[in-house]
Amino acid sequence: MKKIIILASSSPRRNEILKNAHLNFKIVKPYVKEAILKKKKISYLVIYNAKRKAEYALEKKRAGLILGVDTLVLFKNKIIGKVFSKKEAKELLKNFNGKKLAVYTGLYLIDKE
Repeated sequence: MKKIIILASSSPRRNEILKNAHLNFKIVKPYVKEAILKKKKISYLVIYNAKRKAEYALEKKRAGLILGVDTLVLFKNKIIGKVFSKKEAKELLKNFNGKKLAVYTGLYLIDKE
């Protein structure tokens, strides 16, 4: 029997990616405050946050492949998390224009039988 994927994310883009891949999945919106810990590397933070999201979904579902995902941006040595308004997004994009930035994504997968 095929396992269902449980996407522990509220990202419309991640939802779209799985739909376009024709995968059988359900969404559990993780009510987890994303951590931005100053003394930790960004590569650690995205995995840490993805794990916390997957563990949240694990408590809500009985079985499946639970996928937690987190993405952060590093710009001018500053971690940029989620934006919450169109105004904020426009301002960030204006600042990013023509400049280098790094995008980090962490994945955490739990196989719950």
